[in-house]
Amino acid sequence: MRSLFNRPFFKARFSVLLSILERSPRSRILLGSAIVLLFLGAVVGVLLIQPRSLAATITNVTPQVRIPWVGLRAYPGDNGNSITATPIHPNPTPTTTPPAGTSATASTSATAPGSDTATVTNGTATTTAVVTITATQPASSASATATTATPTSTLAGATSTTTTSVPTPPSSPTPTKSPTFIPFASATATATPSWTALPTSPSPTSTPRPSTNTATSTRTPTAPAATATTIPVPASDLPFGVQMFEEIYNGTARQRFANIGMSWVRLYIGWRYIESSNSNPPSYNWASVDDLVRQAQAAGLQPYFTVQDPPDWAASIPCGPIDKVPPSRFAAFMTALAQRYDGDGYNDFPELRQPVRYYELWNEPDYDRSPAPGGCWGGDVNQNGTPDPEEYATMLQAVYPAVKAAAPQVQLVFGSIAYDTFTGSHFNMTFTDQVLGALSRDPAAATHNFYFDVMAFHQYDAFRRNWDGTLPYYQGLLGKASAVDNLLTRYGLQKPLIVSEAGLQIGNNPGSATAEDLEAQARHLARVFTQSKAAEFPVVIWYTAIDRPDELRYGLFGTSFNDQRPAFTAAQVAIRQLQGMNFDQQLDTDITGDPRIQAFRFIVPGGQRRLVVWADNGQRIKDTQEVDLSMTVTANTLGVSGAAWTGRVRVTNQYGISQIYGSGGTQVIIPINRAVVYLEVA
Repeated sequence: MRSLFNRPFFKARFSVLLSILERSPRSRILLGSAIVLLFLGAVVGVLLIQPRSLAATITNVTPQVRIPWVGLRAYPGDNGNSITATPIHPNPTPTTTPPAGTSATASTSATAPGSDTATVTNGTATTTAVVTITATQPASSASATATTATPTSTLAGATSTTTTSVPTPPSSPTPTKSPTFIPFASATATATPSWTALPTSPSPTSTPRPSTNTATSTRTPTAPAATATTIPVPASDLPFGVQMFEEIYNGTARQRFANIGMSWVRLYIGWRYIESSNSNPPSYNWASVDDLVRQAQAAGLQPYFTVQDPPDWAASIPCGPIDKVPPSRFAAFMTALAQRYDGDGYNDFPELRQPVRYYELWNEPDYDRSPAPGGCWGGDVNQNGTPDPEEYATMLQAVYPAVKAAAPQVQLVFGSIAYDTFTGSHFNMTFTDQVLGALSRDPAAATHNFYFDVMAFHQYDAFRRNWDGTLPYYQGLLGKASAVDNLLTRYGLQKPLIVSEAGLQIGNNPGSATAEDLEAQARHLARVFTQSKAAEFPVVIWYTAIDRPDELRYGLFGTSFNDQRPAFTAAQVAIRQLQGMNFDQQLDTDITGDPRIQAFRFIVPGGQRRLVVWADNGQRIKDTQEVDLSMTVTANTLGVSGAAWTGRVRVTNQYGISQIYGSGGTQVIIPINRAVVYLEVA
């Protein structure tokens, strides 16, 4: 699956430039001269800033094939001017041959001057990337990756050269800010589900019903049954889901979210409630989890499980490290849990209709105090002298091989990090770096995929200024995602990213929300859903379905399911507008006309084009200053042919109300403010 941060986004950055180059020899000369001057200025600036660096050059020397991009996998540094990169492979990888239509990567790393030639084959096209490492100052380290995507056209004599300075990676995970796009790891794409119309006035149902108390004794199996039948993974191209608690037992609640096209429901699993005693062999009471799975699949929702809360016999601190028993005890529990719901037909929950794919290991484990609502592995909360992040790494090392051996299709998710700092915060900003550092010292880490499959994080708009890039790029959710991806990149890792919490609170007390608060929540949801679809995150969870007692108000419903908020309508509209769409690109400022305009273009293969647009001046969504802009929309803006252009544009607002603009001309002027609108040819 294509990622927002490989082919489409680099296409977004360079498509206009390439089209100019193809049309005009004079433009090629002028733009080429400008690029050379900018390049020389950047090199001089980096050399002045960095006292220890290597220069890395990647050159595409194949003259007859134009590929979307060939360049360094390098990242703007903390000072905004330098470049940081870390070795991606311990040894050069000279040849990679993927299936046709997929991207190919050839890598090299060096700590001294030298060069390497990498042959990259992609489908029917082959290109040769020459990686040259030269010392510009006393050498430290450098890494470069030449990456090619599927060739899109032929341009005789085309070459691509990227040169940059690569300093030593920073020792702490200070957030980087980037005006350019960073490639994220992609996840598997699947087909489009069907969904039904939203009920207009559902009636609330009863409170959560208790589970039966039936205990079972489980031994580790030696081999699967010969007659096992694998349950297929349900088809969905929609990553959207919602956080539920006891309302999962409310049939009205479940169905309301399923009816608008939600695919996922995030639910908590408490180890202590399933394995209450330390026995040999282990004894597991699956009744509560069975019921969660039963409720979710009754509405066609896929469970996304967050596992935490160790029993007292396993951990000194209820939210913290497993320190009373070996981590293999938790590995045994996770193995049994994954096997019961993996859908392979062996030791499965008898009523299982679809496999449970994702298991997130603790909620916000980067918290460094106890108690915590999720995890508290961020310091040394159990005061045993071992940093909790190292104990978290040890837990991953025990769990991952055991689970993957028994249920290889299960995806283990690095506990969703808060990774934000603010007044009164107790989140350890170096937690993830400490865990990855500990794992990197394990010689077997590469063999075991670094002991996790997916990286999860939380994003709340109140803290977006910690991460925002330069307008119009990397704003809001994508700014935070870029920072998390940078953490992984320091260790040469590319992992799919999951947003297991995103939300916006609308007031401290029931009934205290203003109209402005409710509108801001709806705007934020539409933005989060759009950016997540564009980034092709496999899962994004809205926090929460309904307001929680004694918490800030984040729900799409208030204190009951009769109290529907505008954001729920915005969710329904966003899902309808984005369903079946493939992300194409974020439009550059030279197309939108203003860096404050966020414009994401989506395509139905062989059919309709759609733009999702809003104004963003870098402010938090709840800042009250409105931004009133206008945008000129043409056939080129929407990416349609002249024959398909009617000179009329349908503008649908975030609540599903449409209006037609234009009267048949070559361009249409559309008013844009901070609310999300969806544009298409009418």
